[in-house]
Amino acid sequence: MNNNAWPLEADTTVSSPTALHRRRVLPIVLVLLAALVLLGPVRNYLEQWSAIRKAQAAFLAKDYREQFRQTALLAEMGNADAQSGLAAMYWHGQGVVQNAKLATFWWSKAAEQGDADAASWLSQAYSHGNGVDRNDQLALKFATQSADKGNANGQYALGALYMQGQGVAQSHEQALYWWRKAADGGSIEAVYCIGRAYYLGEGVE
Repeated sequence: MNNNAWPLEADTTVSSPTALHRRRVLPIVLVLLAALVLLGPVRNYLEQWSAIRKAQAAFLAKDYREQFRQTALLAEMGNADAQSGLAAMYWHGQGVVQNAKLATFWWSKAAEQGDADAASWLSQAYSHGNGVDRNDQLALKFATQSADKGNANGQYALGALYMQGQGVAQSHEQALYWWRKAADGGSIEAVYCIGRAYYLGEGVE
C-alpha cells in the first residue's frame, strides 16, 4: 500500500469531552455572576420599598410592634432614615421596650451616614448622659454636624450648648445666633429660649 494513502499523524491534541463541557459552562457562569451583581441592588431596593410600605401601613393602623419589626429590617439593610426612626422607637419605647442605649446606638449608625436629625438627637443624649456617658465634646460635635446641615433641632441644641458653656466657651450671642436659625426652621423650643433671653437680657442689648 502506498504510504501516502495513510492519514498523517495529527499535530494537535483533541479536546476531551470534559474540556468542552468546561468551555461551554464558563460563559453561563459568568453571565449568572454578572446578573447577580446587577440585580443585587434592584432586589435590595424592592425589599426596602416593601418594608417601607408595611411600616407605613402598620403606623397608620397603630400596630407599633409591626412598625418596629419593619423599621428594624430597614435599619439592618443600612437605611439611614430607618436607623434614625428605629432609634426614636427605642428612645420612646414605641413598639418595643424602652432602651436608651440601643437608641443611641442606632442614632450613631444614622449619623455616620450623614443623617442630621440623628446627629441632633445624639448630641442631646451626650449632653444629658442618656443612653451614653455624658460627653460635652461629643455633644458639641454632633450638634455642630447637625446645625451645619440646616437642621433646626441641631441648631437649637448648639444654641443651648453655647448658652450653658457646655463643651465650648459660653457665649450668649452665639446661643441667640443659633436659636434664631432654629426658630426660622420651626423650632418651638428655640422661640421660647429667644423670648427668655430677651426677658433676662442675655446676649441682647
